[in-house]
Amino acid sequence: MARKGDKPLDYVLCEGASDANFVSLYIERLLQYVPCREKSRQYIGPIQGCAFFYLEGPHRDVLICSCGGCHNVAQIYQSVVLPSLNAIGLGCRIDIILDRDEKTDAECLALAPGGPLTMEVNKTHIGSLSGNFFTGLEPNLIPYESYFAVVPTDCSGAFENVLIQAIAQQEPEIVNEAQTFLVNLSPTAKRHIGKTRLAIKAELDIILTLLDPERFYQSLKDAFALVDLDCPIIKDAFGFLAHLERSL
Repeated sequence: MARKGDKPLDYVLCEGASDANFVSLYIERLLQYVPCREKSRQYIGPIQGCAFFYLEGPHRDVLICSCGGCHNVAQIYQSVVLPSLNAIGLGCRIDIILDRDEKTDAECLALAPGGPLTMEVNKTHIGSLSGNFFTGLEPNLIPYESYFAVVPTDCSGAFENVLIQAIAQQEPEIVNEAQTFLVNLSPTAKRHIGKTRLAIKAELDIILTLLDPERFYQSLKDAFALVDLDCPIIKDAFGFLAHLERSL
């Protein structure tokens, strides 16, 4: 049974801290949600590297979870999201955002929570979950809307690629110069970014630093604020988050 005074709480599960920080910024700007550090600290993940961002909206709130890697998403859903759902007992949205990397849609879906929660790649699904609490003698069904976002939507790559493509729309020369710089690195320097995921992170870091050297080092959110959130590339990847404020 829902507790008196509770607002509906939605959930967005991201792979890592960078993704979660960007999603938090995007929702704050898109829906005028406000961060609540006190409520963020009430959530503790079972895995080292997990982080939580609680945002308050006028009608609904949202909990953004940094899962510490794509292989931890299902575990965070089981250990954090489900208990929260059962405690509040109200309908919710459950969004998951994963990097595509080189994975197929089927390989991405294999990382999603199983069981009664149904998800489709880059599509909305509507269903209901049975709470493990009771109202009278009947189990309480919790309606939900899910969205499983794989970014980029139609090609290999990761969250950072989407941001770089968006920046390139306005600052193509800076992006080209950053990419040239990375190509010309010495073999010794390249050893430290030998993995594809590290190389793309380094590329984005260089671009953001060139855009605003002083602001970049304040926080991840400050750095991501340099990205045009109204860019069609950003809207294509993250625009679905606008549904968080709509009534279920």
